[in-house]
Amino acid sequence: MCKICHMSKCPVGCPNYIPKPRGQCKNKTCNTIITDDYPCITDNEKNHFCSHDCFDTYHGYSETDNWEDEDE
Repeated sequence: MCKICHMSKCPVGCPNYIPKPRGQCKNKTCNTIITDDYPCITDNEKNHFCSHDCFDTYHGYSETDNWEDEDE
């Protein structure tokens, strides 16, 4: 039994909790292991990403502040 949370299996908030791997970031340049104590982003195809940046890179999205290139 844990001396901090007094449970046999520590919950996520306990400092003694050992995170369980749940998958890997789908972005091929990242490949971060995603654990159950870390929020992840999932797309409609059930791909998991560790961040919005990896999600955007995988799907080819980019931000721009330049509106001059668009036709009016």
